[in-house]
Amino acid sequence: MKRKQMLAAAVAAMLLWVAGATAAIAADAAPAKNTASDEEAAWKKIETLAQKRISPLKEGEKPADGGPTEQQIKDYQKRMIAHVNDLMLATNEFQKKYPKSAHMEENLRILAGSSFTLAGAPAAVLIDPNIRKSAEEITRDLSARKDLPASVDLIIVQSKMSQLQMGSRSLLRQKDKLAELIKRQQGVLQEHRKRYPKDTDIGVLYVQLAEYADEGNLPAIERELLTEAVGFGEGDVKEAAAQKLKTLGMIGKPVDIKFTALDGRKVDLAALKGKVVLIDFWATWCVPCVQEFPNVLKVYNQYHDKGFEIIGISLDADGNALKKFIKDKNVPWPQYFDGKEWENQISSRYGVDSIPAMWLVGKDGNVATLKAREDLEANIKTLLGGGKLQ
Repeated sequence: MKRKQMLAAAVAAMLLWVAGATAAIAADAAPAKNTASDEEAAWKKIETLAQKRISPLKEGEKPADGGPTEQQIKDYQKRMIAHVNDLMLATNEFQKKYPKSAHMEENLRILAGSSFTLAGAPAAVLIDPNIRKSAEEITRDLSARKDLPASVDLIIVQSKMSQLQMGSRSLLRQKDKLAELIKRQQGVLQEHRKRYPKDTDIGVLYVQLAEYADEGNLPAIERELLTEAVGFGEGDVKEAAAQKLKTLGMIGKPVDIKFTALDGRKVDLAALKGKVVLIDFWATWCVPCVQEFPNVLKVYNQYHDKGFEIIGISLDADGNALKKFIKDKNVPWPQYFDGKEWENQISSRYGVDSIPAMWLVGKDGNVATLKAREDLEANIKTLLGGGKLQ
């Protein structure tokens, strides 16, 4: 992705959840006396504002070849900032004029989202210091309040976590610093739990933070966060966290995989004990999987004679497409295929919810890592030499 496209993506990611609830609006002068009809009219304007979408391009404008121009990105950022700012001002005025409104909880959610978005916007995006100052004042007032509904405080918590995480991708290879950052974010979640012990919606934020720990290869912290998600979440969130914990618990244990491959070969992972085995969950429709294939084929050819094997678990739906890929690329290792894509029996059994996913099994028959893509060749060499992975 080109630099200017990355900038556009970053801005979109920062503002998207507010972008779905933003537009330009100016607050009307307050009447001498508030009435029910005044309140509903004011709320209707906020709803209209919240439902309007801001297009990345001006009306009639066409994107340049290769993506938006630098000027188009700047214009879009300017419109978005003005849009979010107008929403913040409108909802802030509403809370002052109609403090007992039946719409107050939803109004406060929008106010929290818009104000924290502006307060945390990069200087290159939010140029007007007056907008930032107003946003920071509102966020301080909201953070200090003790009477906020749990749903509003949860938005504040999510915003604070996003601000902490913004620009932290470089820490994924610096485990100590990343662990410290995640602990700070975890502290924000714990503060919310103290104030709202019955709020089960907090579970999804623990899962999101656990995914970040997973990216940084911090399994102990990931387990801790997932355990919290199981304890405080409910429904699908709780179930997903429990499944992920189960998958993480496989490290250091044998995995039972036995099947008849697409080419008729009988495969039993237990029979491969004494070898190092890569379990590759993939699909021909998965672009990163296909991009990774040359490297996987290279390490297979280099280490197969030294005791290295690969088992493919294909999440394809089209068996013919899979067979063609195997033939065209001269793939020598066996493939499990049942045509069920994400309902694949083996991947579903072990909670694989994204691909490519690569596991390495050591000579002892136990899972050595669930993140074999990172330093694949070095990890293979370590396991072939009888060593253990950190």
